[in-house]
Amino acid sequence: MEVKGSRLLNRRTFRRRPEIVAFVEEFFSSLLNLPITVFAMIMERPDAAPDSEDVMLPPQFRFLMQRVQLFAEANHEMATILFDGDAGQFGGLSYKFSAFLYRSEEGRASTNITDTPFFGDSKTSAGIQIADMVASVLRQFEEEELYRRPPMNDAFLLALRRFYRIIEQKTVDQTSHDGYQRPGIYRL
Repeated sequence: MEVKGSRLLNRRTFRRRPEIVAFVEEFFSSLLNLPITVFAMIMERPDAAPDSEDVMLPPQFRFLMQRVQLFAEANHEMATILFDGDAGQFGGLSYKFSAFLYRSEEGRASTNITDTPFFGDSKTSAGIQIADMVASVLRQFEEEELYRRPPMNDAFLLALRRFYRIIEQKTVDQTSHDGYQRPGIYRL
């Protein structure tokens, strides 16, 4: 079974499918025990598709890589970036990723990130499925502005807020070598 946030994390599911709700609850309870760290960039949905002529890695990916690099370096590990989709998305993300790593000072300093990202289908990667569920919670949490006001008497929004709190426990805030704060969940 492919775990997709858009199919599992919605009001209709929470009203009509108690077995799916139980699965989602167990999913996020289990997330607490998994040896993963979550980093996320939260931004407005762009009005237009990225320009394929632009060779720069979009800021949301660069900011995400900053956090992955700091985390991998601190833990003496290597990190491979996984993307849900194909290498041509976002105006040629594969090319932009390589250009960042090899042609920018910041990219060349990212010595704990492998130089080849993995582009895959969430059907074949549990990690991408976990990321999809986390991204779905973060997106809906922001859209519903649950950071501004607590939900009242809405089982779905209460669950979203609870899942968000779990995700917060799986992230770390960091400080760059030059003293800049790098929150684990960053609002662009």
